[in-house]
Amino acid sequence: MATLSTFEFSRTTVLVSVFLLLGLLALNAALIVQNRNLNSSIQKGEAALVEGQSMPAIAGIDLEGREQIFDWGNDNRKTLLMNFSPRCGYCRANMPNWTAILQGIDKSAYRVVVVSSISDGAKEYIEKYKIKDVPVIVEPEPKVLINYLMHITPQTILLNPDGKIEKVWVGKFVNEQKTNIEKALNVSLP
Repeated sequence: MATLSTFEFSRTTVLVSVFLLLGLLALNAALIVQNRNLNSSIQKGEAALVEGQSMPAIAGIDLEGREQIFDWGNDNRKTLLMNFSPRCGYCRANMPNWTAILQGIDKSAYRVVVVSSISDGAKEYIEKYKIKDVPVIVEPEPKVLINYLMHITPQTILLNPDGKIEKVWVGKFVNEQKTNIEKALNVSLP
């Protein structure tokens, strides 16, 4: 009898394991399809954020561990949000463009906020690329991560003083996108 109950236990364990494995394989396949679709839309220059969409305040923890909130209605300037990830190759490739924007943008017309989608490595990234004289959020609030789709990097988002999206540029700036950004922000890109 001991062998029979051991066999039944093993059979139950095997069945549960097989169902779990099948479930994980199905989930993995769904994530792969979702990732391919997202990559495809990013490569086509399609942005998931929509022009005219009202956005919540940008909030989170800065490099010094202080809470920062960039709200709407208190500042007459437009807000330029630069969203990066320290692990993103396209973000590194876009840094010469972002540096040119940071150096050339009219700060009386625009406030710039730099946000890292993940905190791990953000401080080192900021130091390496010498991003200074602008606020940097390294731990955005969860609602900011979700509402601004910060899993998509790099993203450059232009918001009007009321917090509505005017423009969204996804990925490394190239060709026509560069020209559009230069016109919209009145800057020269390399």
